[in-house]
Amino acid sequence: MKTLRLVFVVVVGALAVVGVCVAFAPLLEKRTERAAERDRLKAENNAMERRIGDLRRRQAEFESNPEFVELQAHNEGMVRSTERVFDFSEVLPKDDMHGD
Repeated sequence: MKTLRLVFVVVVGALAVVGVCVAFAPLLEKRTERAAERDRLKAENNAMERRIGDLRRRQAEFESNPEFVELQAHNEGMVRSTERVFDFSEVLPKDDMHGD
């Protein structure tokens, strides 16, 4: 009788452990997913903060450095009314444009 009772207690205990594991497994999986999402969002946030810092530095350059403004304007294809533009792109064949 004691052996049967011991077996019963062990089986009920094992079932209880399995039940708890089955009940909490989805919660643990959800926690793992949320932690991964949190890490991804933190990395994305850090990248955005770096980009904002770069843009603020660039804005400060635009506000305080006329040479920087002129360089950026030239990079966008703008020229002063007193400047002359020489376009050699149609003179040379495309293969020779880069000195190849």
